Amino acid sequence: MTIHEKIAKIGEELVHCKKGCLGIKNNPQQGIVPRMLILEAKEGEPITSIIIGINPGQADEDEREWYRREGANYEAMKKYWETRIKSMRYYKGLRTLIRQLDYKSGILWTELLKCENEEKYKEPPLQTFRICIKNYLERELKMIPHEIPIIAVGNKVFEALSYRFPNRLVIGVPHPTGSYGNFRKLFGKNWKIQKQFLKLAGETKDKEGNWNSIKLFPK
Repeated sequence: MTIHEKIAKIGEELVHCKKGCLGIKNNPQQGIVPRMLILEAKEGEPITSIIIGINPGQADEDEREWYRREGANYEAMKKYWETRIKSMRYYKGLRTLIRQLDYKSGILWTELLKCENEEKYKEPPLQTFRICIKNYLERELKMIPHEIPIIAVGNKVFEALSYRFPNRLVIGVPHPTGSYGNFRKLFGKNWKIQKQFLKLAGETKDKEGNWNSIKLFPK
């Protein structure tokens, strides 16, 4: 199987996940489904980065109607991402960053948790994250060589991935749409990444040859 086929297999499985974890919403009849596992790469194109967020945001009525109409399946999820989501600020900002870090080929977009959270929870319980990471994210990362960097979006994601995957390069970055504007502070004029952050991101291994965990969070 190709990497596209392997990712699609996991994607189809997660869209139909029925584990019923605490603190999440998963109701295909209402158009609310687990989502956001996307391989943005042409057939045969190498993956040069993995970008991981915390979980999908709340689906709006347009997205829910899409899944009610098209069905809860992986192909519908990919098509909606391609036509409605990939050009959003979150994705555009992160592409700008990783291209300047010289990761210029395919991207695997994924999340710690594949379901959106219930409104009454600021975020789902820790056990829900543990279950989802074990069942999905760990399997995704096993398909991709250890030298391919993980871009962890947000402080909590950075800490979780640094602890859980010590044998991989993890680069933590602020959320592109965060209210404090720290993502923008990574860049100077014309959206060029500042030299100090570019240099820090290039320190991929420590003196003993272990993969680094690097935090690009402007003060």
